[in-house]
Amino acid sequence: MKMCKTTIIILSLLFFSQTDLFGQQTNARTNAINIYTYQLDTTKSDTNTITFQFDTIQVTAQVQKNRISATCFFKQSKSLLTINFYSRDNKLVSVKAREQSPIMNDMFSMSIFYYDNGKLFDENYFSTIRPCMAIPVGISVYELYGYNPNLNAGFLKKFVLQLYDKIKAA
Repeated sequence: MKMCKTTIIILSLLFFSQTDLFGQQTNARTNAINIYTYQLDTTKSDTNTITFQFDTIQVTAQVQKNRISATCFFKQSKSLLTINFYSRDNKLVSVKAREQSPIMNDMFSMSIFYYDNGKLFDENYFSTIRPCMAIPVGISVYELYGYNPNLNAGFLKKFVLQLYDKIKAA
């Protein structure tokens, strides 16, 4: 009887590991890209640094094979955006844009874009929060943590592609 219960538990765990737990959907393509970007992030490579002005944005980019890390300082709004570009065979596969909160140094807002043959196929957005900090009703995350509301999803989708082209041309 004990062996039967153990077998059922093991089979249940295997079954649940193959399904979407707690309503969270997983995408095999995004998971594969996440593993690839992690490998690029944790592998040392030769780096070239370039600095340039893009409109009113000061850009410093660390260029490596298949990975570019760009720090963008928006002079007018004083916003700081760190963008990591990941490519494979000279084709963009993922972009991670992280906006630092100007109010709290341990808070950030993150936007992740996934590409397949130059076309956006998935995107993910999240912000860090302080669990002990109450969020007042009627106040957005932008207001609470001081994020720039102009650095929204629509802007970032266009901006990251323009910046990527500008860096590749430099």
